[in-house]
Amino acid sequence: MTQAFRRGDLRLFLLGALEEGARHGYELIRLLEERSAGLYRPSAGSIYPRLNALEEAGLVTHAGRDYRLTDAGRAEVEARRTELRDLDRQFTGPTRRGGHALRAEVRAAAAEVRSQQRRLHRQPRRPDKGAGLKALHVELRVFAADVMAAARRTDVDPAAVGRVLQTLDEARAAALSALAGSDS
Repeated sequence: MTQAFRRGDLRLFLLGALEEGARHGYELIRLLEERSAGLYRPSAGSIYPRLNALEEAGLVTHAGRDYRLTDAGRAEVEARRTELRDLDRQFTGPTRRGGHALRAEVRAAAAEVRSQQRRLHRQPRRPDKGAGLKALHVELRVFAADVMAAARRTDVDPAAVGRVLQTLDEARAAALSALAGSDS
């Protein structure tokens, strides 16, 4: 989405959003960010002047923090219903799906970068027991952080959680066995 809106689209979006009910400016900002799948988050400096212009044009009114459509505002929304539907399709079409996929890829890439940074900053392994235990502790913390990050990135179903728990239990048993074998 190189340009957030064509000329007049933000005005139409605001009128359409207010048709759904009274809202304050920051709710409109969040709504726009949500509908654009996080690809566009307008500043208060772009929303409030437009709301003021809509108020001056007699299309909205506001009391306290909430803005509402006037009869003239409702009439304009009705007259531009087709344009409003087209604008809604723009938000729910490929751009929105692409935005969700892009955000998921960015989160996954950021998690991978954090994981690589943790690996780079680990202490070098030393032969003495204290250093070995410290390295083991670091490895376990990194492992746990990686598993938790992966779980947060996906919609984990109960069967997957069961498989992960079984794998972790098997890994725990193998680790305890390896440590017991190192005592000899």
